[in-house]
Amino acid sequence: MLIDSYDPALGAYGGTNVGNNGAIGSNGYITANGTVDIKGDVAYYDAANSNIAATCTVTGDIINLQEQRPFPPIPDFAVGTTNITKNTTGTTTIAPGDYGDILIKKGTLLLSPGVYHFNSIADSASGALAISGKTTIFVKSALDLGGSGVMNPTGNPTELTINYRGTSELKIHGNPEAFLEVYAPNAPLKLVGTSDFWGSFIGKTATVMGTPQIHFDEGCLNDNLVQQQFRIISWSQDAY
Repeated sequence: MLIDSYDPALGAYGGTNVGNNGAIGSNGYITANGTVDIKGDVAYYDAANSNIAATCTVTGDIINLQEQRPFPPIPDFAVGTTNITKNTTGTTTIAPGDYGDILIKKGTLLLSPGVYHFNSIADSASGALAISGKTTIFVKSALDLGGSGVMNPTGNPTELTINYRGTSELKIHGNPEAFLEVYAPNAPLKLVGTSDFWGSFIGKTATVMGTPQIHFDEGCLNDNLVQQQFRIISWSQDAY
């Protein structure tokens, strides 16, 4: 497994556009087994239970956090009462707005650019969720994106931001590559598959299964990724 970074503003991933900012962090512990190449820092709070195998390489620093990092909660929001079940092939397009439960069994549900509030989203079998431009999604209670995956033809993760307020497991799986930002501070996050994940991923816990590579989008730092204010947590001084 490889975890690294790139900047889509500089073009396609590869060559000189491969960075060492693929950092991972945990307010608990980190376990890395097998062959894992982490091109960035590794930060954890629970040193006693953290385990980075000798077969893993870390190009950055390994940091034992002295305190946990805070992540702001997602404010409550209203959802609609219109449920959508897509069970036919082809593409169905919907407009930004408030909806209830979204179930994609077949075909593609295309979201026009804008902001959406959903109670839940699930795709299965041959269903896919797709966007055509900058889209922000808020999901209240359940999120499971599998089937034919999440289609972001822009190839820029900052064009698709998913904010998940629920506490049940958030799962992103399926074969296609996924370009997106995910913010789920209260939920376990699971990335499963053989295709790559591009963007940023924040969950209460994070699990990666299969053989994907994860490429952090450095553009997230300047766009939608939650920023934390700097503050002093330790101090040392030399007297002369």
